Amino acid sequence: MLLLLLIALSLWAALFLPPVIYYAWMLKKKKKGLCIQPDANYQPTVSMIVCTYNEAKVIERKLENIQELDYPENKLQIILVDSASTDGTLERVKVFLARTNFRFPIVLISEKERLGKSHALNVGLKQVNGEIIATSDADSFWDQDALLKAVSYFADPSVGAVTGKEKILNVEKNVHTMGEGFYRTFFYTLRSGESCIHSTIFFQGELALYRRNAFKEFEDRPGYSDDHGTVINLVSNGYRCIFVPEAVFHDTAPFSLGGRLMLKSRRSEHLISGVFLTLKLKIKRKLPLPWQVIFFNLYFHVISPFLLIAVILMTGIVYAIDFRTLWFFGFLLIPLLIKKPRVIGVSYLTSNLALIMGLYPILTRKRSGAWRKVEEMR
Repeated sequence: MLLLLLIALSLWAALFLPPVIYYAWMLKKKKKGLCIQPDANYQPTVSMIVCTYNEAKVIERKLENIQELDYPENKLQIILVDSASTDGTLERVKVFLARTNFRFPIVLISEKERLGKSHALNVGLKQVNGEIIATSDADSFWDQDALLKAVSYFADPSVGAVTGKEKILNVEKNVHTMGEGFYRTFFYTLRSGESCIHSTIFFQGELALYRRNAFKEFEDRPGYSDDHGTVINLVSNGYRCIFVPEAVFHDTAPFSLGGRLMLKSRRSEHLISGVFLTLKLKIKRKLPLPWQVIFFNLYFHVISPFLLIAVILMTGIVYAIDFRTLWFFGFLLIPLLIKKPRVIGVSYLTSNLALIMGLYPILTRKRSGAWRKVEEMR
């Protein structure tokens, strides 16, 4: 019995110590800074690609948000690629442009069928004229100065890509949105630390910018995302890809368990694919990231979910053999009576469940296709 108890305690330690160690390391690196000096006067030409599919509810607000961006009118090109919307998205865009003195030149492209965001981005890429390529979603909204703050880092020629920080509009709605807020806060510290070391491979396509002459096209292989996949290719080619917290965008989070799992399991598939790719490239000595960064991200996205299952099973076995151990394991659950630890617990459990769901299509080679929209986020 003592041996089983020790095994259970060892599993608990293996589950929680690595995140604490990696977080402390990244926090230390974050405090040292990026060692990249942004140039506020650097204003290259930018082409922003916005991909749409049934975005009639939000597209006018998105165009208004773009209108408010603080950037020279002759240096920002907008390319909107509509992937066969059936709700009149493109028609609403045309009506908006007809009655509005839109500040920036805009190109409208209509696809005959929906083939996914990466494909749409590559269609739009053929029409760009900017030195920097920006991507954004129709339902995400940038701060007025977000573009200026993001492009300022491209003054350093070593920078190949920049991503920004999300602020959740409905973060206080319920336990799921608050949990996503905690998740973002935790991982933004990790992304900041990784960027200070060299690069982070985890980008958010809602606000992402890429140096045009650093890549040919967006990653479009099944199972990989346009943001993570493209960034990994850039890092393997020697560019730094960094997280810039002062470049802020706003979005909503799913507030139901089903919506949260739908969104995060899809993202998890892309994240896990990216982690496996970084491991492969590192083994081939084609990735300038420390082994520790590769290992800990492998731990977070692949090892941790199954370790959590092992912890739950072993704890159950120990309790089944000797119910007196309930006092010990029950003591560990007391913090869940408090709101913040309970939110963290729900976020942790649902995130790991989503990772397991995301691993399934990779193991079965049943890669997902185009995104399924989470309507409650709109």
